[in-house]
Amino acid sequence: MHNFIWKNFKKNQFTLLEKTTLLFSIGIIGLITWSIIMPIEIHVSASGEILNDDDVVEVKSPFSGIIKKFSAKDGSHILQGAPILTFEDTETTDLIDLKKSFIDDLRCRIETTKTALSFLHNKYDNIEKSFATQDNKLLDFLEDYPSTCSQFFNYRISSIYRSLKLKLTRIKNIYLNYLDLKNKAPLLHALLSSHHKDLTMMQELLKHNVISKNDFNQQERIVYKSQLEFQDNTNEQKNILRHINELHDEANVEFANYLTEISRDLEQNQRTFTDEMSKLTILEKKISQQTIVSPITGTVVYNQSFSSSNYAQQSQLLMKIVPHSKLTYIRAKVTPQQMQHVKHGHTAIIRFPHYDDIQEKQFKAIIEKINPIISQKNSDLQIQNYYEVILKIIDPTYFNSKIELRNGFPAEVLFTAERTTLAQEIIRPITNNLPKIFER
Repeated sequence: MHNFIWKNFKKNQFTLLEKTTLLFSIGIIGLITWSIIMPIEIHVSASGEILNDDDVVEVKSPFSGIIKKFSAKDGSHILQGAPILTFEDTETTDLIDLKKSFIDDLRCRIETTKTALSFLHNKYDNIEKSFATQDNKLLDFLEDYPSTCSQFFNYRISSIYRSLKLKLTRIKNIYLNYLDLKNKAPLLHALLSSHHKDLTMMQELLKHNVISKNDFNQQERIVYKSQLEFQDNTNEQKNILRHINELHDEANVEFANYLTEISRDLEQNQRTFTDEMSKLTILEKKISQQTIVSPITGTVVYNQSFSSSNYAQQSQLLMKIVPHSKLTYIRAKVTPQQMQHVKHGHTAIIRFPHYDDIQEKQFKAIIEKINPIISQKNSDLQIQNYYEVILKIIDPTYFNSKIELRNGFPAEVLFTAERTTLAQEIIRPITNNLPKIFER
């Protein structure tokens, strides 16, 4: 077979051009075959930065005052809790005076209320006795009650005194009507008895035809009218007594409600007194000077400059501090073409090439968020610019490093280093889009 092929090849001698073309074709085919089956490694990486949600911390004046000393200058590194400025408070003294005045008034109200409650509880029998005997003078102890400091409390005592006295006066007037009716009752009863006797006698006379039927009927009407008058008198007496009892009950309820009200005010004033004393203590601690300490460890990037005096208004921005901390989040930008290699929950490699001590180290991180960033042109056409990928470093060796990283500093993110072939990369877009192709 070999001799046959060789003989045929010798019969058909190729020209130099044909030989060159044949060898070139064989070389091209071999090169294509070799490039397709040759293993390659695809790196998907992106630039990133250290991410911190707090970013820059602003230090503002908690009150108005004159700053005496700045302990931290622009660019200086400070630790959390270190003093950064000290100023003298100019408004706290006025606040303390107001607090003390208010507390004195509260103390007066509390003492007056306690004394009044004890006094009213002890004098409750006098009120009951005044209503039982209908004696207004027994209520005069309310009008004569002295209050040392709270005029408002005097007014309330006077108000309850007038109300109780008014009810007692109404009871007395109504009771006089009751006495009139009660005194009139025997006369009405005697008159009714007399009319009954006359009716009985006229009934006998009617039997003997001494009087007419009309005279007898007239006497019956007189008896009936007399009965109604007597019954009305009795009912009116009952109504008056019931009204007197109602007024008495109203007076008791009003007095009890008054005691409940001032007891509730006493509790409220006592709570307010405790709160105000706590506030006064806080103010007294910072009456002379107030030192502001750094809320974080970081670098001072801004200091408020004053033209003449170092007087700061409340809430005025005094300083800005960039935080130093063990920042564990990285933000990276990934193009839409790279997104096929970036999946949520997958791991990636983080490097910090700008930190000499750790620039050769690699740290594992997990992809936590993928946010598409879309821009919109004038024609309302939305364009997918890139993807924002948030990664969290989970490598234990990262937390053991002593390097203080700063927010916004650069990092490198290696999402994948996949070993594949050129053929697989050529076919990958087709296989990934097979569902869409079949759908169309």
